[in-house]
Amino acid sequence: MVNHEWTTAIASEYNWTQAGSTSAGAPSLLYAVLVGTILACIDLGAIIGNALVVLSVITNPKLRTITNRFVVSLACADLSVGILVMPLAVKVEVTGTWNLGSILCDVWISLDVLLCTASILNLCAISVDRYMAVTRPLQTFTEYWRHRCVANAMITGAWLSAVAITCPPLLGWREANRSNIEVCTLTQDPGYIVYSALGSFYVPMV
Repeated sequence: MVNHEWTTAIASEYNWTQAGSTSAGAPSLLYAVLVGTILACIDLGAIIGNALVVLSVITNPKLRTITNRFVVSLACADLSVGILVMPLAVKVEVTGTWNLGSILCDVWISLDVLLCTASILNLCAISVDRYMAVTRPLQTFTEYWRHRCVANAMITGAWLSAVAITCPPLLGWREANRSNIEVCTLTQDPGYIVYSALGSFYVPMV
């Protein structure tokens, strides 16, 4: 699986680089072509790779294990990033500006935060599942079904937690005025930045 590597340390703050730009502020043609091609290839690889992971589990009954439920959930998050987030990220990187309006900005960057956070939390769930598999390798039939229910609950919890981290700015936890539509940001409110950083990075790290 390929995670979205273009998010900043705090996924809600975007400040796209102007490296390789001309004196007018727009990226040079050579920079746009080279960077756009490289990033488009990375995006295509993310889409194809994660789609193959999902298809392999769906089409092969032997791969439909409890552990692979976590893997498919992670692949779905990363596949969604490749389809819904990375193409516009390439556009912004190449052109150096947003200029697609505030509504699409909110949708795009909210999906970025949601899907990248879900990806991180699914990785945490996989690590917990692998730890349990190593420390408790033998399972009875009853323990198998308990394990299955716990796995489903962990996956659901990962996605719901990602939603809880993403939604507050859309419900009003953000600046009152956002007049600059050339730079797409979810919010720069210090309280939300701390909240999202804890939920998306520091708590999962612990």
